[in-house]
Amino acid sequence: MAFSTGKKSKTINEINMTPFVDIMLVLLIVFIVSAPMMYSSFEAKLPSATLQNSKIQNSTKIELMADGGIFIGKINSAAKPVKVLPERFAAELSAFTESAFEETIYIAADKNCKYSSVISLIETLNKLGYSNISFVTEN
Repeated sequence: MAFSTGKKSKTINEINMTPFVDIMLVLLIVFIVSAPMMYSSFEAKLPSATLQNSKIQNSTKIELMADGGIFIGKINSAAKPVKVLPERFAAELSAFTESAFEETIYIAADKNCKYSSVISLIETLNKLGYSNISFVTEN
């Protein structure tokens, strides 16, 4: 004996979204975790530049060597740059610039010089009051 309710069973024509959402969330997590690993390092290619300004002819240039040596001199001057001890740096720089704090200071750092040495030099220049700092590159 079979009992009948009188209703016909209806087929469902909709897509079940639960498995689809689960798969999308797993893929999202995979991409979020793996994306930072793809860009963990890069090689910076720095440009070369030429100086075409006549104002730099008598400007002060600081040369920072790979061994930590500091030389102060004038750009395009016949005189050789003077090696400066770190403790005498502020006094020597004031003598070269004649305490003209608005003068642009040009930094020529050796290619093998530590980045931290260059940043330390820039911080020292800012503390002394020199805010116009430029870098010298090779042609």
